[in-house]
Amino acid sequence: MALKDDRGYGLVDLLAAQEFLIQVSGADDRSVTGFLFSSWENLEDCIRANMDRLLPAAHPDGVLEACQHLIWTQALLQNSPLQMLEYRESVGRLYSRPVLELGDGSLFVPRNVPGLARVVLLQRILEGTWPEQLQARDASLSRALEQRRQLVRPIAGFEADLQRTLASTGLPFVAGVLQSVLGRPSDLLGVPVRAEIDAVVVVVHSLTIWVLEAKDLAIPFAPGRIRSEVNKYQRAGGHVDKLLAKVADVAADPAEVAARLGVADVAGAFAVRGLFVTREPTPAAFTDDRTHDFVTLDRLPDFLWNQPGG
Repeated sequence: MALKDDRGYGLVDLLAAQEFLIQVSGADDRSVTGFLFSSWENLEDCIRANMDRLLPAAHPDGVLEACQHLIWTQALLQNSPLQMLEYRESVGRLYSRPVLELGDGSLFVPRNVPGLARVVLLQRILEGTWPEQLQARDASLSRALEQRRQLVRPIAGFEADLQRTLASTGLPFVAGVLQSVLGRPSDLLGVPVRAEIDAVVVVVHSLTIWVLEAKDLAIPFAPGRIRSEVNKYQRAGGHVDKLLAKVADVAADPAEVAARLGVADVAGAFAVRGLFVTREPTPAAFTDDRTHDFVTLDRLPDFLWNQPGG
């Protein structure tokens, strides 16, 4: 409804337009590179002639309006470069506007691109974002997407989910450890900590103390976004370095930390390890030398109970 209020077409119309473009582009025919319409009028006539093959709830005028918003026009091409990697910073890109307007006014639909555009659109809607930069006119759509983000990725909600999950494990833990004041030992851990720690868990059977860092970031799809996220973890002073610094703080006296969490007189020395907890798998989990670990929240209890000791 929000999309129709702002742009004059609904989500069903948009999906129908994408389905039409998927079919005409030759998605299953490797012998072609795409499909060329001689003009907008040619595309319009083709859509109206094939409406009975599209989604039943779609309206011809809505589908045509949606198609207008799927064109990478000459004006856009001249005002900004063709972008396949960016989305939030750009007014459009090939995977949000899979129809290219050529210099003579003809419209080219590259094979497979409309299908990829649909995948990107659906994933973005699921997480409460949009494949390209929203405009001032998109007020209703922007509010609807914000409501979706709050539902699937609420502010401060992931930390609360983490605490509930840790409580379900039955393992000794503490969450929300604040940075030490003036370098004094933390009241919760008994050692000075230089930065806030999301959670610390003691696993006696593996003699491991886990220092947990909760990261609930949007899922990157474009290569540029994936590189950017990985860099946030691996760069000097990035997420990994910050987590390892917290590990070092706890490792200054593991026995004291364990005692503060109610675990004392244990035979053997505790190892201290860092653990990133994410809602979905992150590319950064597969690109380093495993000086730390990654786990999704749903797998955290099994991970803690079954992970071998450090």
